[in-house]
Amino acid sequence: MNNLTDYSVYADFPDDWIKDLENPLPLPLHKMIFNFIFYKIPFKIQSTYWYIREFYQRGRYGVSDSDWWVLYLYVAKILSFGCEKIANNGNGYPPYMSEQEWSDVVCKVRQACSRVVEIEDSGCFPNENDRKQIEEAFNLLGKHFWYFWD
Repeated sequence: MNNLTDYSVYADFPDDWIKDLENPLPLPLHKMIFNFIFYKIPFKIQSTYWYIREFYQRGRYGVSDSDWWVLYLYVAKILSFGCEKIANNGNGYPPYMSEQEWSDVVCKVRQACSRVVEIEDSGCFPNENDRKQIEEAFNLLGKHFWYFWD
């Protein structure tokens, strides 16, 4: 039997040694307690501290330290949410545009910001068409920036 799955050819171990590796015994109780006390609890305390710190910073300054790492994504999420609210509940529009034109501008900016978030979440790079649409939407945002209120 020189089959590759026959492990007894390669070593003089009992046949069930592979099963022992696949299903290892759990850690002894004293090691489990040690790991819980010295690894799990401090990690939970530290992560809770960071969540509270970020919550406080967002409330006081509008952004937290973690938001600065990927600021464009944070801004895109805020703009997407805000444009959705303006599209659903907005009452006004610029005096030099019709209501439909303003609705189209808000929709383009919202779609571009949502697309930025989708691209970031997927881990891909934007293609040329995406870049062109996002750039066009941000140009519209810059042109009509002072009218994004309601």
